[in-house]
Amino acid sequence: MAAVMDAAAQLAERSPSPESTAQGAAKLTFDVDPIGPMDKATIIVGACFYGFTFLVLVYAFVNRNYAPIRAKNLMLTALVFVGAVLWFVGDIATNGHVELIGVWSRCKVWCLWFRVFFAYTFSAAVGIRAYGLYCVFVLHRPYRGIGFYAPIVGLFVMLLIFCVTSQLISDEKTVMYVPELEMCTYVWGFRGACLGLLWLIWLFVFYFVFKIRNIHSSFNERWESIICCTLALGIDLFTTLMHTINPHYPLIMRYRVANTFFDFCMGNLVTLVMVFYPVVQCIFNREGYKREWMAKLQADGLRKEYKVSTDNPSTRRNYSVMDEEGDSNFQKEHGVLGRPEHGYVE
Repeated sequence: MAAVMDAAAQLAERSPSPESTAQGAAKLTFDVDPIGPMDKATIIVGACFYGFTFLVLVYAFVNRNYAPIRAKNLMLTALVFVGAVLWFVGDIATNGHVELIGVWSRCKVWCLWFRVFFAYTFSAAVGIRAYGLYCVFVLHRPYRGIGFYAPIVGLFVMLLIFCVTSQLISDEKTVMYVPELEMCTYVWGFRGACLGLLWLIWLFVFYFVFKIRNIHSSFNERWESIICCTLALGIDLFTTLMHTINPHYPLIMRYRVANTFFDFCMGNLVTLVMVFYPVVQCIFNREGYKREWMAKLQADGLRKEYKVSTDNPSTRRNYSVMDEEGDSNFQKEHGVLGRPEHGYVE
């Protein structure tokens, strides 16, 4: 195996001569795990998992007027899901589950944009959710306005600048295609930069999750955020160790399968953590759960935090929009008297 690593490293770090290329390829002939049934199974299992999560999200959007679902900020949850799906597509190529020939050999498309940028998008969307909860519950500020959107825009501008700059830099300094191995590989310096930025994004998430640690509400935002951060910490550590200790893991079946498996499990579980419970309750215990949810919301004493509005109804912006007519009808139906100054968040 040492011969595999040495030859691959030589091929990735410099442009080899024909003689060294032939020697390196010969060394790898009997050591590289070829693409096989496990790779196909990994793609199929991941696709099925994402298919299930997609159906859950579709159901949530169809029933978006159901108050406990509407409180989950479905648009942001959808962004998390889209980022995870496209990250998975990048994993398929980067981790070597398909033959990297033809369009699959365009390493910067798959490794830089699909894997790196959309992994960042997924992570940043989780961070935006935590930041929004911090604004609403801790700062008691609207989930709108320049004060809210400026840090979000700044974050995505930073990510775009990093990826666009990387696109313009030569492949020999960023992501290279090694035709002898039919694989894409990250150059060491660029690999470290990508991992460092990923950790920076999740430190941003961890910070705001820590800031909302004392939230107690009917929506379980605190526990959902803690679960997401725990998953992220495990996956980030695994990915960092994999890229550091065994940077040519795509050549080895068990490593590439494990990497992709953990990534798509995280992408799906983080999305499901946000919406799965209210969706299940909507299916099997729709009215009962809604009554319980409303009662807990009243008991929380957090009804003010669940609708942020201005004095002008025409400019009102909710975090979780629940129309006033529906809220009023529900109060009359279930005997919930009085309307607070504020309501729910999205």
